[in-house]
Amino acid sequence: MTTKTRNILTWIAAGLSGGLLAVSGITKIVGVEMQIQNLQSWGYPLWFRFPIGLTDLLIGLALLIPQFRKWGAYAVYPWFLVAAYTHLQATPSQAAMLVAPLFFVVLATAVLLLNRNSETK
Repeated sequence: MTTKTRNILTWIAAGLSGGLLAVSGITKIVGVEMQIQNLQSWGYPLWFRFPIGLTDLLIGLALLIPQFRKWGAYAVYPWFLVAAYTHLQATPSQAAMLVAPLFFVVLATAVLLLNRNSETK
């Protein structure tokens, strides 16, 4: 794979995951109704939208900034273990929503592998 192709694929994976996480964080922070309903179904108090939203936003921004991309990708793993647990313990269970954490883990793994390959050359 050429360096140019690797860079394009890295930007696609990082841009998609970082952008989605940033938007998710912003919607939690500003209190979009859907996010409020999610927090209630997860059994969290409404003020939890701030630390959860801020964490989503920071990880998303880290993925979008090349100097912090690796750290953002590593941060996805523990954060989405928490998300997976949250969806499973929700009332009613949101097991179908485990697709989202899995999607972000796959993209983070792609970012890490693409960056690793570019750092070794």
